Amino acid sequence: ERHALFSDAGSRLSKKTGTPRILELNAPLQRERRVRSPARAERMTTADLGSAARLVCVSSWLADWAVEEHGCVHDRVRIVPNGTSLSTLGDRVSIRTELGLSGLVLGFVGSHKAWHRLTSIPEILDHLPGALALVVGDGPCPPPVDPRIIRMGATSPDKLVGLIAAMDVGLIPYGSDAPPWFSPLKLYDYLAQGVPVVAADIGDLAAAVGSRGEVVQTDSAQAWAAAVERQSARSRVVYTRTWDDVLSEALDGLSL
Repeated sequence: ERHALFSDAGSRLSKKTGTPRILELNAPLQRERRVRSPARAERMTTADLGSAARLVCVSSWLADWAVEEHGCVHDRVRIVPNGTSLSTLGDRVSIRTELGLSGLVLGFVGSHKAWHRLTSIPEILDHLPGALALVVGDGPCPPPVDPRIIRMGATSPDKLVGLIAAMDVGLIPYGSDAPPWFSPLKLYDYLAQGVPVVAADIGDLAAAVGSRGEVVQTDSAQAWAAAVERQSARSRVVYTRTWDDVLSEALDGLSL
């Protein structure tokens, strides 16, 4: 079950049937949105998280939050990052030909929120003459209109594999105001196509990226461009973290 505010159906069913309950926590929901009854939200969250046989948190921040602010038993908490459903390789050559892409192509996939800092992309491109950016997704804060930025909008998974494969480097350019509790799906989508990653040093990103890219600890466009150049010169190595992998980690060592 995924944790939801003001819902205790799963915990009641587990208690009634005696069935162990595994609960996924992917955000501190009462911090993400305004709620009319914050005290009730806190009480129900504490009860919901605490009643699970195992609490699966997508980040270390969430695991600490569950233990320190909601009294969860440490031994029942497991950190399990997200995965990807992109299990096939996209046709890089055909997509680049179709879109008229040549030279260095940066990429971004996801919703367009303010803290995604998509406004930084033109500044990064200023330090990479001849480079283009391929931006996939939509949202309230899209990147600026720029002839060097190709905006693809939202797309289906079968088309997404090719668009990511067409990239040379995948960006996660979060600002310092980005929530630290995410496990970005885009990271594992990039890596499943062998695309190296350049990411902000937010939350667990440094550990998640590891040797498959690098994190940048500044908003300097020049520093980001330098990191993009370094990563674009790497050999592409496919790393696929499937949802089966996620499930195996969530269940590992749990007696059912």
